[in-house]
Amino acid sequence: MNGSAFALLITPTLVASTLVGCTLVAQPPRVPLPVGARVRVAAAPRSDWVVGRLSHADSVRIVLRAAPGAIPDTFPLTAIQALEVSRGRPRALRVGIGMVVGGVAVGTAAGLIAKVLVRGEPDGELVVGAAVVAGVAGGVIAGGAVGGLTAPERWRRVPVP
Repeated sequence: MNGSAFALLITPTLVASTLVGCTLVAQPPRVPLPVGARVRVAAAPRSDWVVGRLSHADSVRIVLRAAPGAIPDTFPLTAIQALEVSRGRPRALRVGIGMVVGGVAVGTAAGLIAKVLVRGEPDGELVVGAAVVAGVAGGVIAGGAVGGLTAPERWRRVPVP
């Protein structure tokens, strides 16, 4: 292959790669979050966080929806003071703590109440034992539910371009 044939093959490839490279460099930075991510935004003139699902993000604005079918909130990137993405809720730990606390508290209360109510009864100890078992079971269920429902959401700050 002579030099001119090589140049004819290589030149279009070099021109194309240069044009693609210039296009990629010229693009403004985008918000580094996927559509559908749960985010919260602090932006002027609002004084509190706006929480919703990211429905659109580009180099100029982001759009959130608080709920499916809700009117979207649009925020220019220049107005955003802070942007955070949800890391979820640590439910397992909270459920475990709620189950232990609920079981101990309700089981103890049920046992004490039963002991007062059955004082002097022939099968009083059996009734107190049954009340403690029922109280522990109910307390574990209720405590676990309360623990899971009250778990705080964790957030991670995201840089705004």
